[in-house]
Amino acid sequence: MPKTKQARDATGEAGDARRDPDAVGEDSQVTPKQRRALDRLRQRLERDLDRFIEKVVNDKPSEFTDEDGWRHLVVYGQSTRACAEEIEGEVLLRVESLVMPLPADRELVVPLMREALEFNLMTIGSAKFAIAGRRLLAAATRPGDQVAPDDIEACLDDAGLIASLGAERFTRRFGGTTKKRQRVKDGGLSERRRAGVKR
Repeated sequence: MPKTKQARDATGEAGDARRDPDAVGEDSQVTPKQRRALDRLRQRLERDLDRFIEKVVNDKPSEFTDEDGWRHLVVYGQSTRACAEEIEGEVLLRVESLVMPLPADRELVVPLMREALEFNLMTIGSAKFAIAGRRLLAAATRPGDQVAPDDIEACLDDAGLIASLGAERFTRRFGGTTKKRQRVKDGGLSERRRAGVKR
């Protein structure tokens, strides 16, 4: 996806924030200049996430942030989280929305994975189904230097909606309960504290 002017302006030295194959050092593969650029980019994404929360719920973002920096929300009725994370010299926006735990019966895991992959072929948007540990997720990962502030809401919406569709589709065949699909704004984020949504 081409960068918007807004995204380019916000990242500053984003072009310098990628890994330098010629950089040396046991503890880091980025130069001091690249480290500063990576830190600025991560901090900018975190500010944008917090501003989104403030806009939607008019509350302190810290109320929705865990010790690892994940912002926890409820989107389309699904437990959803987002963070800015540096992985191998790249700053990424990561969004994950829980679809369902994997079935206890291991013989059901392979057909579930197959259906999820087939569903991905027809999925429009940034979020796709993925498996992490014992959970089926709808996940979106975007390079931080290509994320404008308005893209954050779109990524959260994509992940929450796909997770909601997946919960309805897959739990009928592989167990569990379904949830009514509903886009929740103010009440959705506030619902986390009432319902105790956790990682």
